[in-house]
Amino acid sequence: MSNINKKVILFLIVVCVFLAITGSVGAEELTGKEILERSRILDTVSDMEAEMEMNIIRGDRIRNRELIMFSLRGDDGSEMSLMRFTAPSDVQGSGFLTITHSDGQEENWIYLPALGRERRIISDERGGSFMGSDFTIEDISQTLTDYEHRLIEILQDADREIYLVESIPINEEIKGQVGFSRLLSYIDKEKGYLIKSETYADNGEMIKLLETGSIVEILEGIYLPGRLVMKDLETGGSTELIYGDIKINSGLSPDYFTRRQLSRPL
Repeated sequence: MSNINKKVILFLIVVCVFLAITGSVGAEELTGKEILERSRILDTVSDMEAEMEMNIIRGDRIRNRELIMFSLRGDDGSEMSLMRFTAPSDVQGSGFLTITHSDGQEENWIYLPALGRERRIISDERGGSFMGSDFTIEDISQTLTDYEHRLIEILQDADREIYLVESIPINEEIKGQVGFSRLLSYIDKEKGYLIKSETYADNGEMIKLLETGSIVEILEGIYLPGRLVMKDLETGGSTELIYGDIKINSGLSPDYFTRRQLSRPL
């Protein structure tokens, strides 16, 4: 073999190795957990305040509820969220508080005027309905550390790419508390927002479907679904959540996210 041919072969080998290395680096994606963190609004802004409308749909009957939501990311990595219902009169004054501490421990509190006091929600209630809607308490306050997350694949949909992430409860106890065995999240790769999620039971049946729409760019490069619809595929019911006026980075104080705040007059 001539020296020229040897040099050509050596050059081709080097090129192939280089392409393999750069190809693997280029193909390296975020982890499943990182993708989900990117889709969560408190990982992109420090605080948020929003007016919301909740429509609980049962056949031809629609129950409308109005609420305000406050969220804050603490300097220590903790997260706080407070919801207060403002209408109609039968739920007015009700509140829901979630505090996720920097170590991942979470506490949830609910206040109902009829009880006249706040009550801590226990772990076994995580899979229960949130204020009579098709969202569960777990849907509202999901703790990422209670799941193993895996990027399954990147899907191509028209002119966009979509991350498909699988989340599995880390143990049987958590699975029993949340009421499902598998969650699939479809997330816009470029813009980072949740497109839809599918919830599955042990037998592999899809039991819930969350779809989003009315995407809003709340800050440059930061997107938020302005409408979420949770469908219970077992009962046929659905609940719609619609964002109204949204305020970002307005300087909310951690002092606002307390049990006492739950019972204060609106």
